[in-house]
Amino acid sequence: MVFDDGRILDIEKADIEYKKIEVDEKVPSIEDSILMLLSVLPESPIISRTLMMKEVFLFYADFLKQFRIHSDPVNDAGFFAYKYGPYSLRVNISLASLALSGKITITDYADYLNEKRKKLEGYENLDLPEAPKKYQACFQTNVRFSDIFLRYIEPFVELDIDYITFKDKMGDFKRLWDQKTAKGIILYIYNNSSFSRFVEKSELKDKYPEAFGGRVREDYIPRKLITGEGQH
Repeated sequence: MVFDDGRILDIEKADIEYKKIEVDEKVPSIEDSILMLLSVLPESPIISRTLMMKEVFLFYADFLKQFRIHSDPVNDAGFFAYKYGPYSLRVNISLASLALSGKITITDYADYLNEKRKKLEGYENLDLPEAPKKYQACFQTNVRFSDIFLRYIEPFVELDIDYITFKDKMGDFKRLWDQKTAKGIILYIYNNSSFSRFVEKSELKDKYPEAFGGRVREDYIPRKLITGEGQH
């Protein structure tokens, strides 16, 4: 999709214009950015769709600039202004595609916590807080960070970007973003003047009325592809 001053254009026109964009081979694709975020700290899944959306935004708007990679969150990842901060339908579509292909799993965070607790010694006797009852998406991947990085090894070499430095710095960024949680990261974006053009009062339906509920959610994916139900 292509956006004009942060606003989405007519779908057919957007598709035509998007094909004209010269892709910078140094800028990771949306799907690869998601896989990098999930694999750089495999023990730390991304909790909630909101946090996922904002971490992908910061990957393009903030992180890549640390390596002199000139990425644009609008054209490279389809972000536009929204009342809850930057939003991208292309990120949601990529998440659905990755889930369907089996490259990522999307489960309930409560289920993730319960499985993690069962691995603790003396789990039954431990006094642990209850898992949240409200559904929260938990994003994970088994894809290795090195496999994604290698796709960009040639253009990265031109910028003197080495694997260890890139991975370590990205791990530091993601650890900070995870600690902020979704609410904290929204406040960070709201209070950062360089991101002000991505914040406004409009509803998503005002920009893109064709988007049902504004989400491409795991609800639209067969449950067995997400949770393994029905598989033997």
